[in-house]
Formats: sequence, C-alpha cells, structure tokens
Amino acid sequence: LTLRSANGRVTTTAVKGADNSANFSALTPLWGAAKPFTSPGSDPSMFNGMRVYRGWIENLARSNRDPLEVLDADWLRVAARGVFT
Repeated sequence: LTLRSANGRVTTTAVKGADNSANFSALTPLWGAAKPFTSPGSDPSMFNGMRVYRGWIENLARSNRDPLEVLDADWLRVAARGVFT
C-alpha cells in the first residue's frame, strides 16, 4: 500500500499467507470485492460505499518496471492535471 501526497509518500508491505500458485491467466479481471475474498457468510453490503479510484493490471516482468516506478508515473500524470486541491 502506498499513500502519496505533495508532502511525500508512506509505503507499507506485508506478506499474507502462502504464495499463490494457481493459474488464473484465462480469467477476466474484476475490480471490487468478490465473494471469495470475503469471510464465508459475511454480508457483501459491508463493502457499500467503498471506491476504487485508480487501478490497473500490468505485467511488471514484461514492462520491466518497478511497482513504485509505475505508481510514481501515475501520480505525476494525475497531479499534473491539477484536478486535486
């Protein structure tokens, strides 16, 4: 997770659980909270009001970019538009 503003950046990383070795290359990407990622029996409405403001999928091995490089480039593009105050 990276939170960045004109004042700087805060980044945290964590490893949760075992590595994912499933082949999901033929699946369609989805944004948001899907049932498999919530607790069994939980109410999906708990995600009401949540938003994904920006998101994308990139094969970093193919683009040969670092994740922070990707985030910095996106932040600079958005900040240059002057849409945030």
